[in-house]
This record gives sequence, structure tokens and C-alpha cells, in this order.
Amino acid sequence: MSDDLRIGVFVCECGRNIAGTVDCEAVRAHGAMLPDVVIAQRNRYTCSDPGQQEIKRAGASTTTKSGLMYGQ
Repeated sequence: MSDDLRIGVFVCECGRNIAGTVDCEAVRAHGAMLPDVVIAQRNRYTCSDPGQQEIKRAGASTTTKSGLMYGQ
């Protein structure tokens, strides 16, 4: 793991568009195994204000420097 790169993976699972067609847990688990990923979590509505606050909290607690959000 690079000391300079700390990545957060946030998988949105809102509605049938995503959770109805994508195995969100498999995407999260795969993301967690990638190099430099320090946090990988699922969130029901990542694009909403509460979801964005959760990403900020997670980033602050893990000093994440980059983020990846899967959604549609």
C-alpha cells in the first residue's frame, strides 16, 4: 500500500436501478480487496445529503485521500 494513496469505496444501493441488478455486497467486497483501499462500504442513498455526510465522516476517520462511488 502506498503511504500517499488512501482510497474509499462507497457503493450506492438505492432502488431497483442498482440494488435490483447489481450485487452491491460483491462490489463492496471486491473494492475492499483492491490496493490502497482503506474503507469500503455500502450506503442506501449515497447521493443524498445524509449519504454525503457519511462519506465525509468515513473519510475523516480513515484520512481517505480519494473516493470512488458506484451508482447509477
